[in-house]
Order: sequence, then C-alpha cells, then structure tokens
Amino acid sequence: MKKTAKNKTIIKLCGFALVSALLMSGCTSQTVEKQNQVKQMALDHLATGEYDAALSEIQEALSRANGRVTRREIDLCYYKGTTQYLLGDVAGAIETYTNVIAYDERDAGAYFLRGSLYLKEKELENGLSDYKKAVSVSGNDYEMYIQIYENLAAQGYRDEGLEFLNLALEMEGDGADNLFWRGRIYLILEQNDAAVKVLS
Repeated sequence: MKKTAKNKTIIKLCGFALVSALLMSGCTSQTVEKQNQVKQMALDHLATGEYDAALSEIQEALSRANGRVTRREIDLCYYKGTTQYLLGDVAGAIETYTNVIAYDERDAGAYFLRGSLYLKEKELENGLSDYKKAVSVSGNDYEMYIQIYENLAAQGYRDEGLEFLNLALEMEGDGADNLFWRGRIYLILEQNDAAVKVLS
C-alpha cells in the first residue's frame, strides 16, 4: 500500500477532515508541541472521566497532524478508540481499530483491542479471529497470550483461552525471559512442578 493511500486511511480512521492539513508540507516542531499539549489535555479529561471533552481534544490533536502519519497519530487513534468505548460507542471504537489495521496490517495491539471489543459484544468468532491475528503478528509476546486467556476466561470461554496458553508454551526460546513467562503460564494451568522447573 502506498503511503498516500495510508494517509487517506488514517483520515478515515480518525473521522476528521484532515484534507487541508494534507496540503501543508512537513510537521513543524511548533505543530508537534501544540499537538502534544492537546493530547495531554485529552489525557487529563480521560483521567477525570470527562470523556466527551477528551474525545474533542483527541480530534483537535489529530487535526494538527499536517498529513503526516507517525506513531503519535496512531497512539492518538488508540486513545480515540478507548474514549469511544468509554462513551458507550463500541461500534465507533471497533471502526477506529479496524482503520488502524487497514493502515498497518501488523498492528498487534489494534487486533487485540478490536478482538476484546468483539468479545464484549458476544461476537466470539470475530474476537477469536482477531486474537489469532494479534498473536501471529506480535512475535513472542507471552503477555499478550496471557491477556487473551484472561479476557476469554472472564467472559466464560476458558477452554478457548487455554488454547492460547498452550500455543504460547510451544514458542521456542530458552532465555530467562522465555522461561519466566512459561513458568507463569504453567502456574495459571496449575502445573506447579513444570512451573518450578522452568522458574528455577
């Protein structure tokens, strides 16, 4: 996908009119500073439960993107999805994460969050599909497997969650980090002897 096509996708993602910003060249340090200030105001509103105000600030921050899509804009879209969810707009949050994925098909976090929203909406098949995609692009992220298990178990799908823990145990690697996470998984599975062995 060409970068210009990705820029169009991010515009759709954030639901804002960034067309005028696309006409501007580059992102000045002054623009970045202002965007960061607006982002901080959005976080302050989130912390105090002022979700409508937070969403407004996030939109303002995204409108200052100058047509450039960086990690900062993606992070803002993550905040947007979270805020939409907190406002009860689950469909809007799903759409936001869907468009993040359209921009970057290897964004494991967006798959995970969208899958979690599908799960809360009782759309198990869609949730599992996103979770599988999340772990397929995340690398050896044991913590993601555990979070997926916990989410599924909390919604009454423990057996499906166990499948992800077993997949995690199949990952290769004998470093301390790998052994630590395997040990934690064995403890969740109540396989204490195996846990003691790898943690030792």
